[in-house]
Amino acid sequence: MTGVLAGLDLAAIAIAISLVAAAIAVVHHASLRSDAERAAEAGWILDVVLALHAVVYVWVTLGIHASSGALTPNLIPFTDLAATFEHWFTSWIPRYGLTQVPPQVAVVAGNFLLLAPFAAVAPLRWKALASGWRVIVAAAVIAGADEILQGVLGRGRNVSFDDVLVQVLGAIAIYGMTTGALNARERRLAEAESQIS
Repeated sequence: MTGVLAGLDLAAIAIAISLVAAAIAVVHHASLRSDAERAAEAGWILDVVLALHAVVYVWVTLGIHASSGALTPNLIPFTDLAATFEHWFTSWIPRYGLTQVPPQVAVVAGNFLLLAPFAAVAPLRWKALASGWRVIVAAAVIAGADEILQGVLGRGRNVSFDDVLVQVLGAIAIYGMTTGALNARERRLAEAESQIS
């Protein structure tokens, strides 16, 4: 059990590094808006961030062995999430309060953030993913394929529809936040330029 907890701690650090790299890449990309040549040359930065994210994603989802017990797939939506949050509110909080988060809730939070770097950076790198719907489809394909691989490879993890759902919801949220922030920045810059001229 200690090895699993250490793996979760390392996974949290890896996800945080991937998120920070994605945030830096998005800010850098936004700063190059007025210089098309530099923006085109800076595509390699987005490639590096996407490669880093791919490594982190595969390692977190397939590299860490979670348990050795027999697991059954759960393809019924919201059952795993309902059980996790019911345990948190009915058993965990009365016993530990809000000072600690149960490992199951930390896993849900990790799943929510797993595809965040992809959803933030991929639309900047590939015009084919500039649409929100395409990002949703890509996230669902990635998360779904990953769940199938977890079941096939037997990594000690439950194959769960809820994992796919949470990862896609995280991708949608981060895509919306990133796109909204970049569009707001473009509007402010356009207004400033129109006032100057």
